Amino acid sequence: ALSCPSRKQGAKPQYEDCLYLYREFSSEAVRMLLPVVDMGSTRQLNSFIAALQLGLRETFGGRVDHLHTTVYSDPVPDSAMRKQFLVLFDAVPGGTGYIKQLVTPARAGGPLKLFEVLASALKRLESCACWTDAERDGCYRCLLGYRNARDMDDTSASVAADLLRQLLA
Repeated sequence: ALSCPSRKQGAKPQYEDCLYLYREFSSEAVRMLLPVVDMGSTRQLNSFIAALQLGLRETFGGRVDHLHTTVYSDPVPDSAMRKQFLVLFDAVPGGTGYIKQLVTPARAGGPLKLFEVLASALKRLESCACWTDAERDGCYRCLLGYRNARDMDDTSASVAADLLRQLLA
């Protein structure tokens, strides 16, 4: 730019070695430990995430685009193994209260609302028209939503249903 002091001839170039830009906000999140044996493949992981999103839509009745997921792992001390975690977080600063609802019992002394989310996802999968079609393994009405477009090839309704049954058992 014309107003830049470094533009003048003979001026020493001034460069930043490194520049970090951060954005921080407080919100709600829940971290779920994933069984390594069951969640070992990307197909299982993507199918589970899609089923979880389906259950959230069914339970909360509509768009839950502000609830995002990410996967990370921690090393297990004195081992080559890693613990895999799925983090479900609210992208709205301060949170919307959905995450808090998931980790509280739906009824006094009952299971967490998260288990109701998983049960509603399983019910929705098994009642979808694609469930009885041998040529299709999920459809846009149930598991293959737009949010999972890049993982669509690794998403399976039958794998998701098997995982949900195991978790609910």
